[in-house]
Amino acid sequence: MAGTTATSQPLPKKANFMNAAPKTKQNIGDVLAQHLELLYRIARRLTGNDPDAEDLVSQTIILAFNNWDKNDGCYPKSWLITILRNEFYQTVRKRNRRSESSLDNVAEPTQDNFWQAIDRQLEVEKILEAVDSIADEYREVITLCDIEEFNYEEAAQILAIPIGTVKSRLFRARKLVRSKLTAYTAN
Repeated sequence: MAGTTATSQPLPKKANFMNAAPKTKQNIGDVLAQHLELLYRIARRLTGNDPDAEDLVSQTIILAFNNWDKNDGCYPKSWLITILRNEFYQTVRKRNRRSESSLDNVAEPTQDNFWQAIDRQLEVEKILEAVDSIADEYREVITLCDIEEFNYEEAAQILAIPIGTVKSRLFRARKLVRSKLTAYTAN
């Protein structure tokens, strides 16, 4: 008989990672401690500066504490990033503009390869500057998939869009960044 073992016990169903619930819900403090750096990195990419990123993460923490009882605990990282993202867009709507700031100063490296380190830092800054200059819908996807290394499914869940949309936005985002970097190297 299909679906049973030799002892006539049913085979366990294949686990679906999207529907699998943890055995016990984690403590909100532990979840926040585990994902705080990630939240800050994403907030920094979204806001473009440290003070606004810190404010955004603080507001996210407050909202997470206040709403932890409403969360099922399945995907706390995605849940926190969704709160952060929603709070960012709410702030943008209130301000009706995105704040910009200058890049942080580069600390002078002490290694023998001083100029190589400076060149590398300038390349990273130009790449991040190119990412920061593209539209929000593309910047979000490239930040999640390429910078924070989320897979397509996780990015789709965080952004509440289909996986196909994630893939197409990521393709377009990479193309936009590549064209900006090509223009930079031509100068």
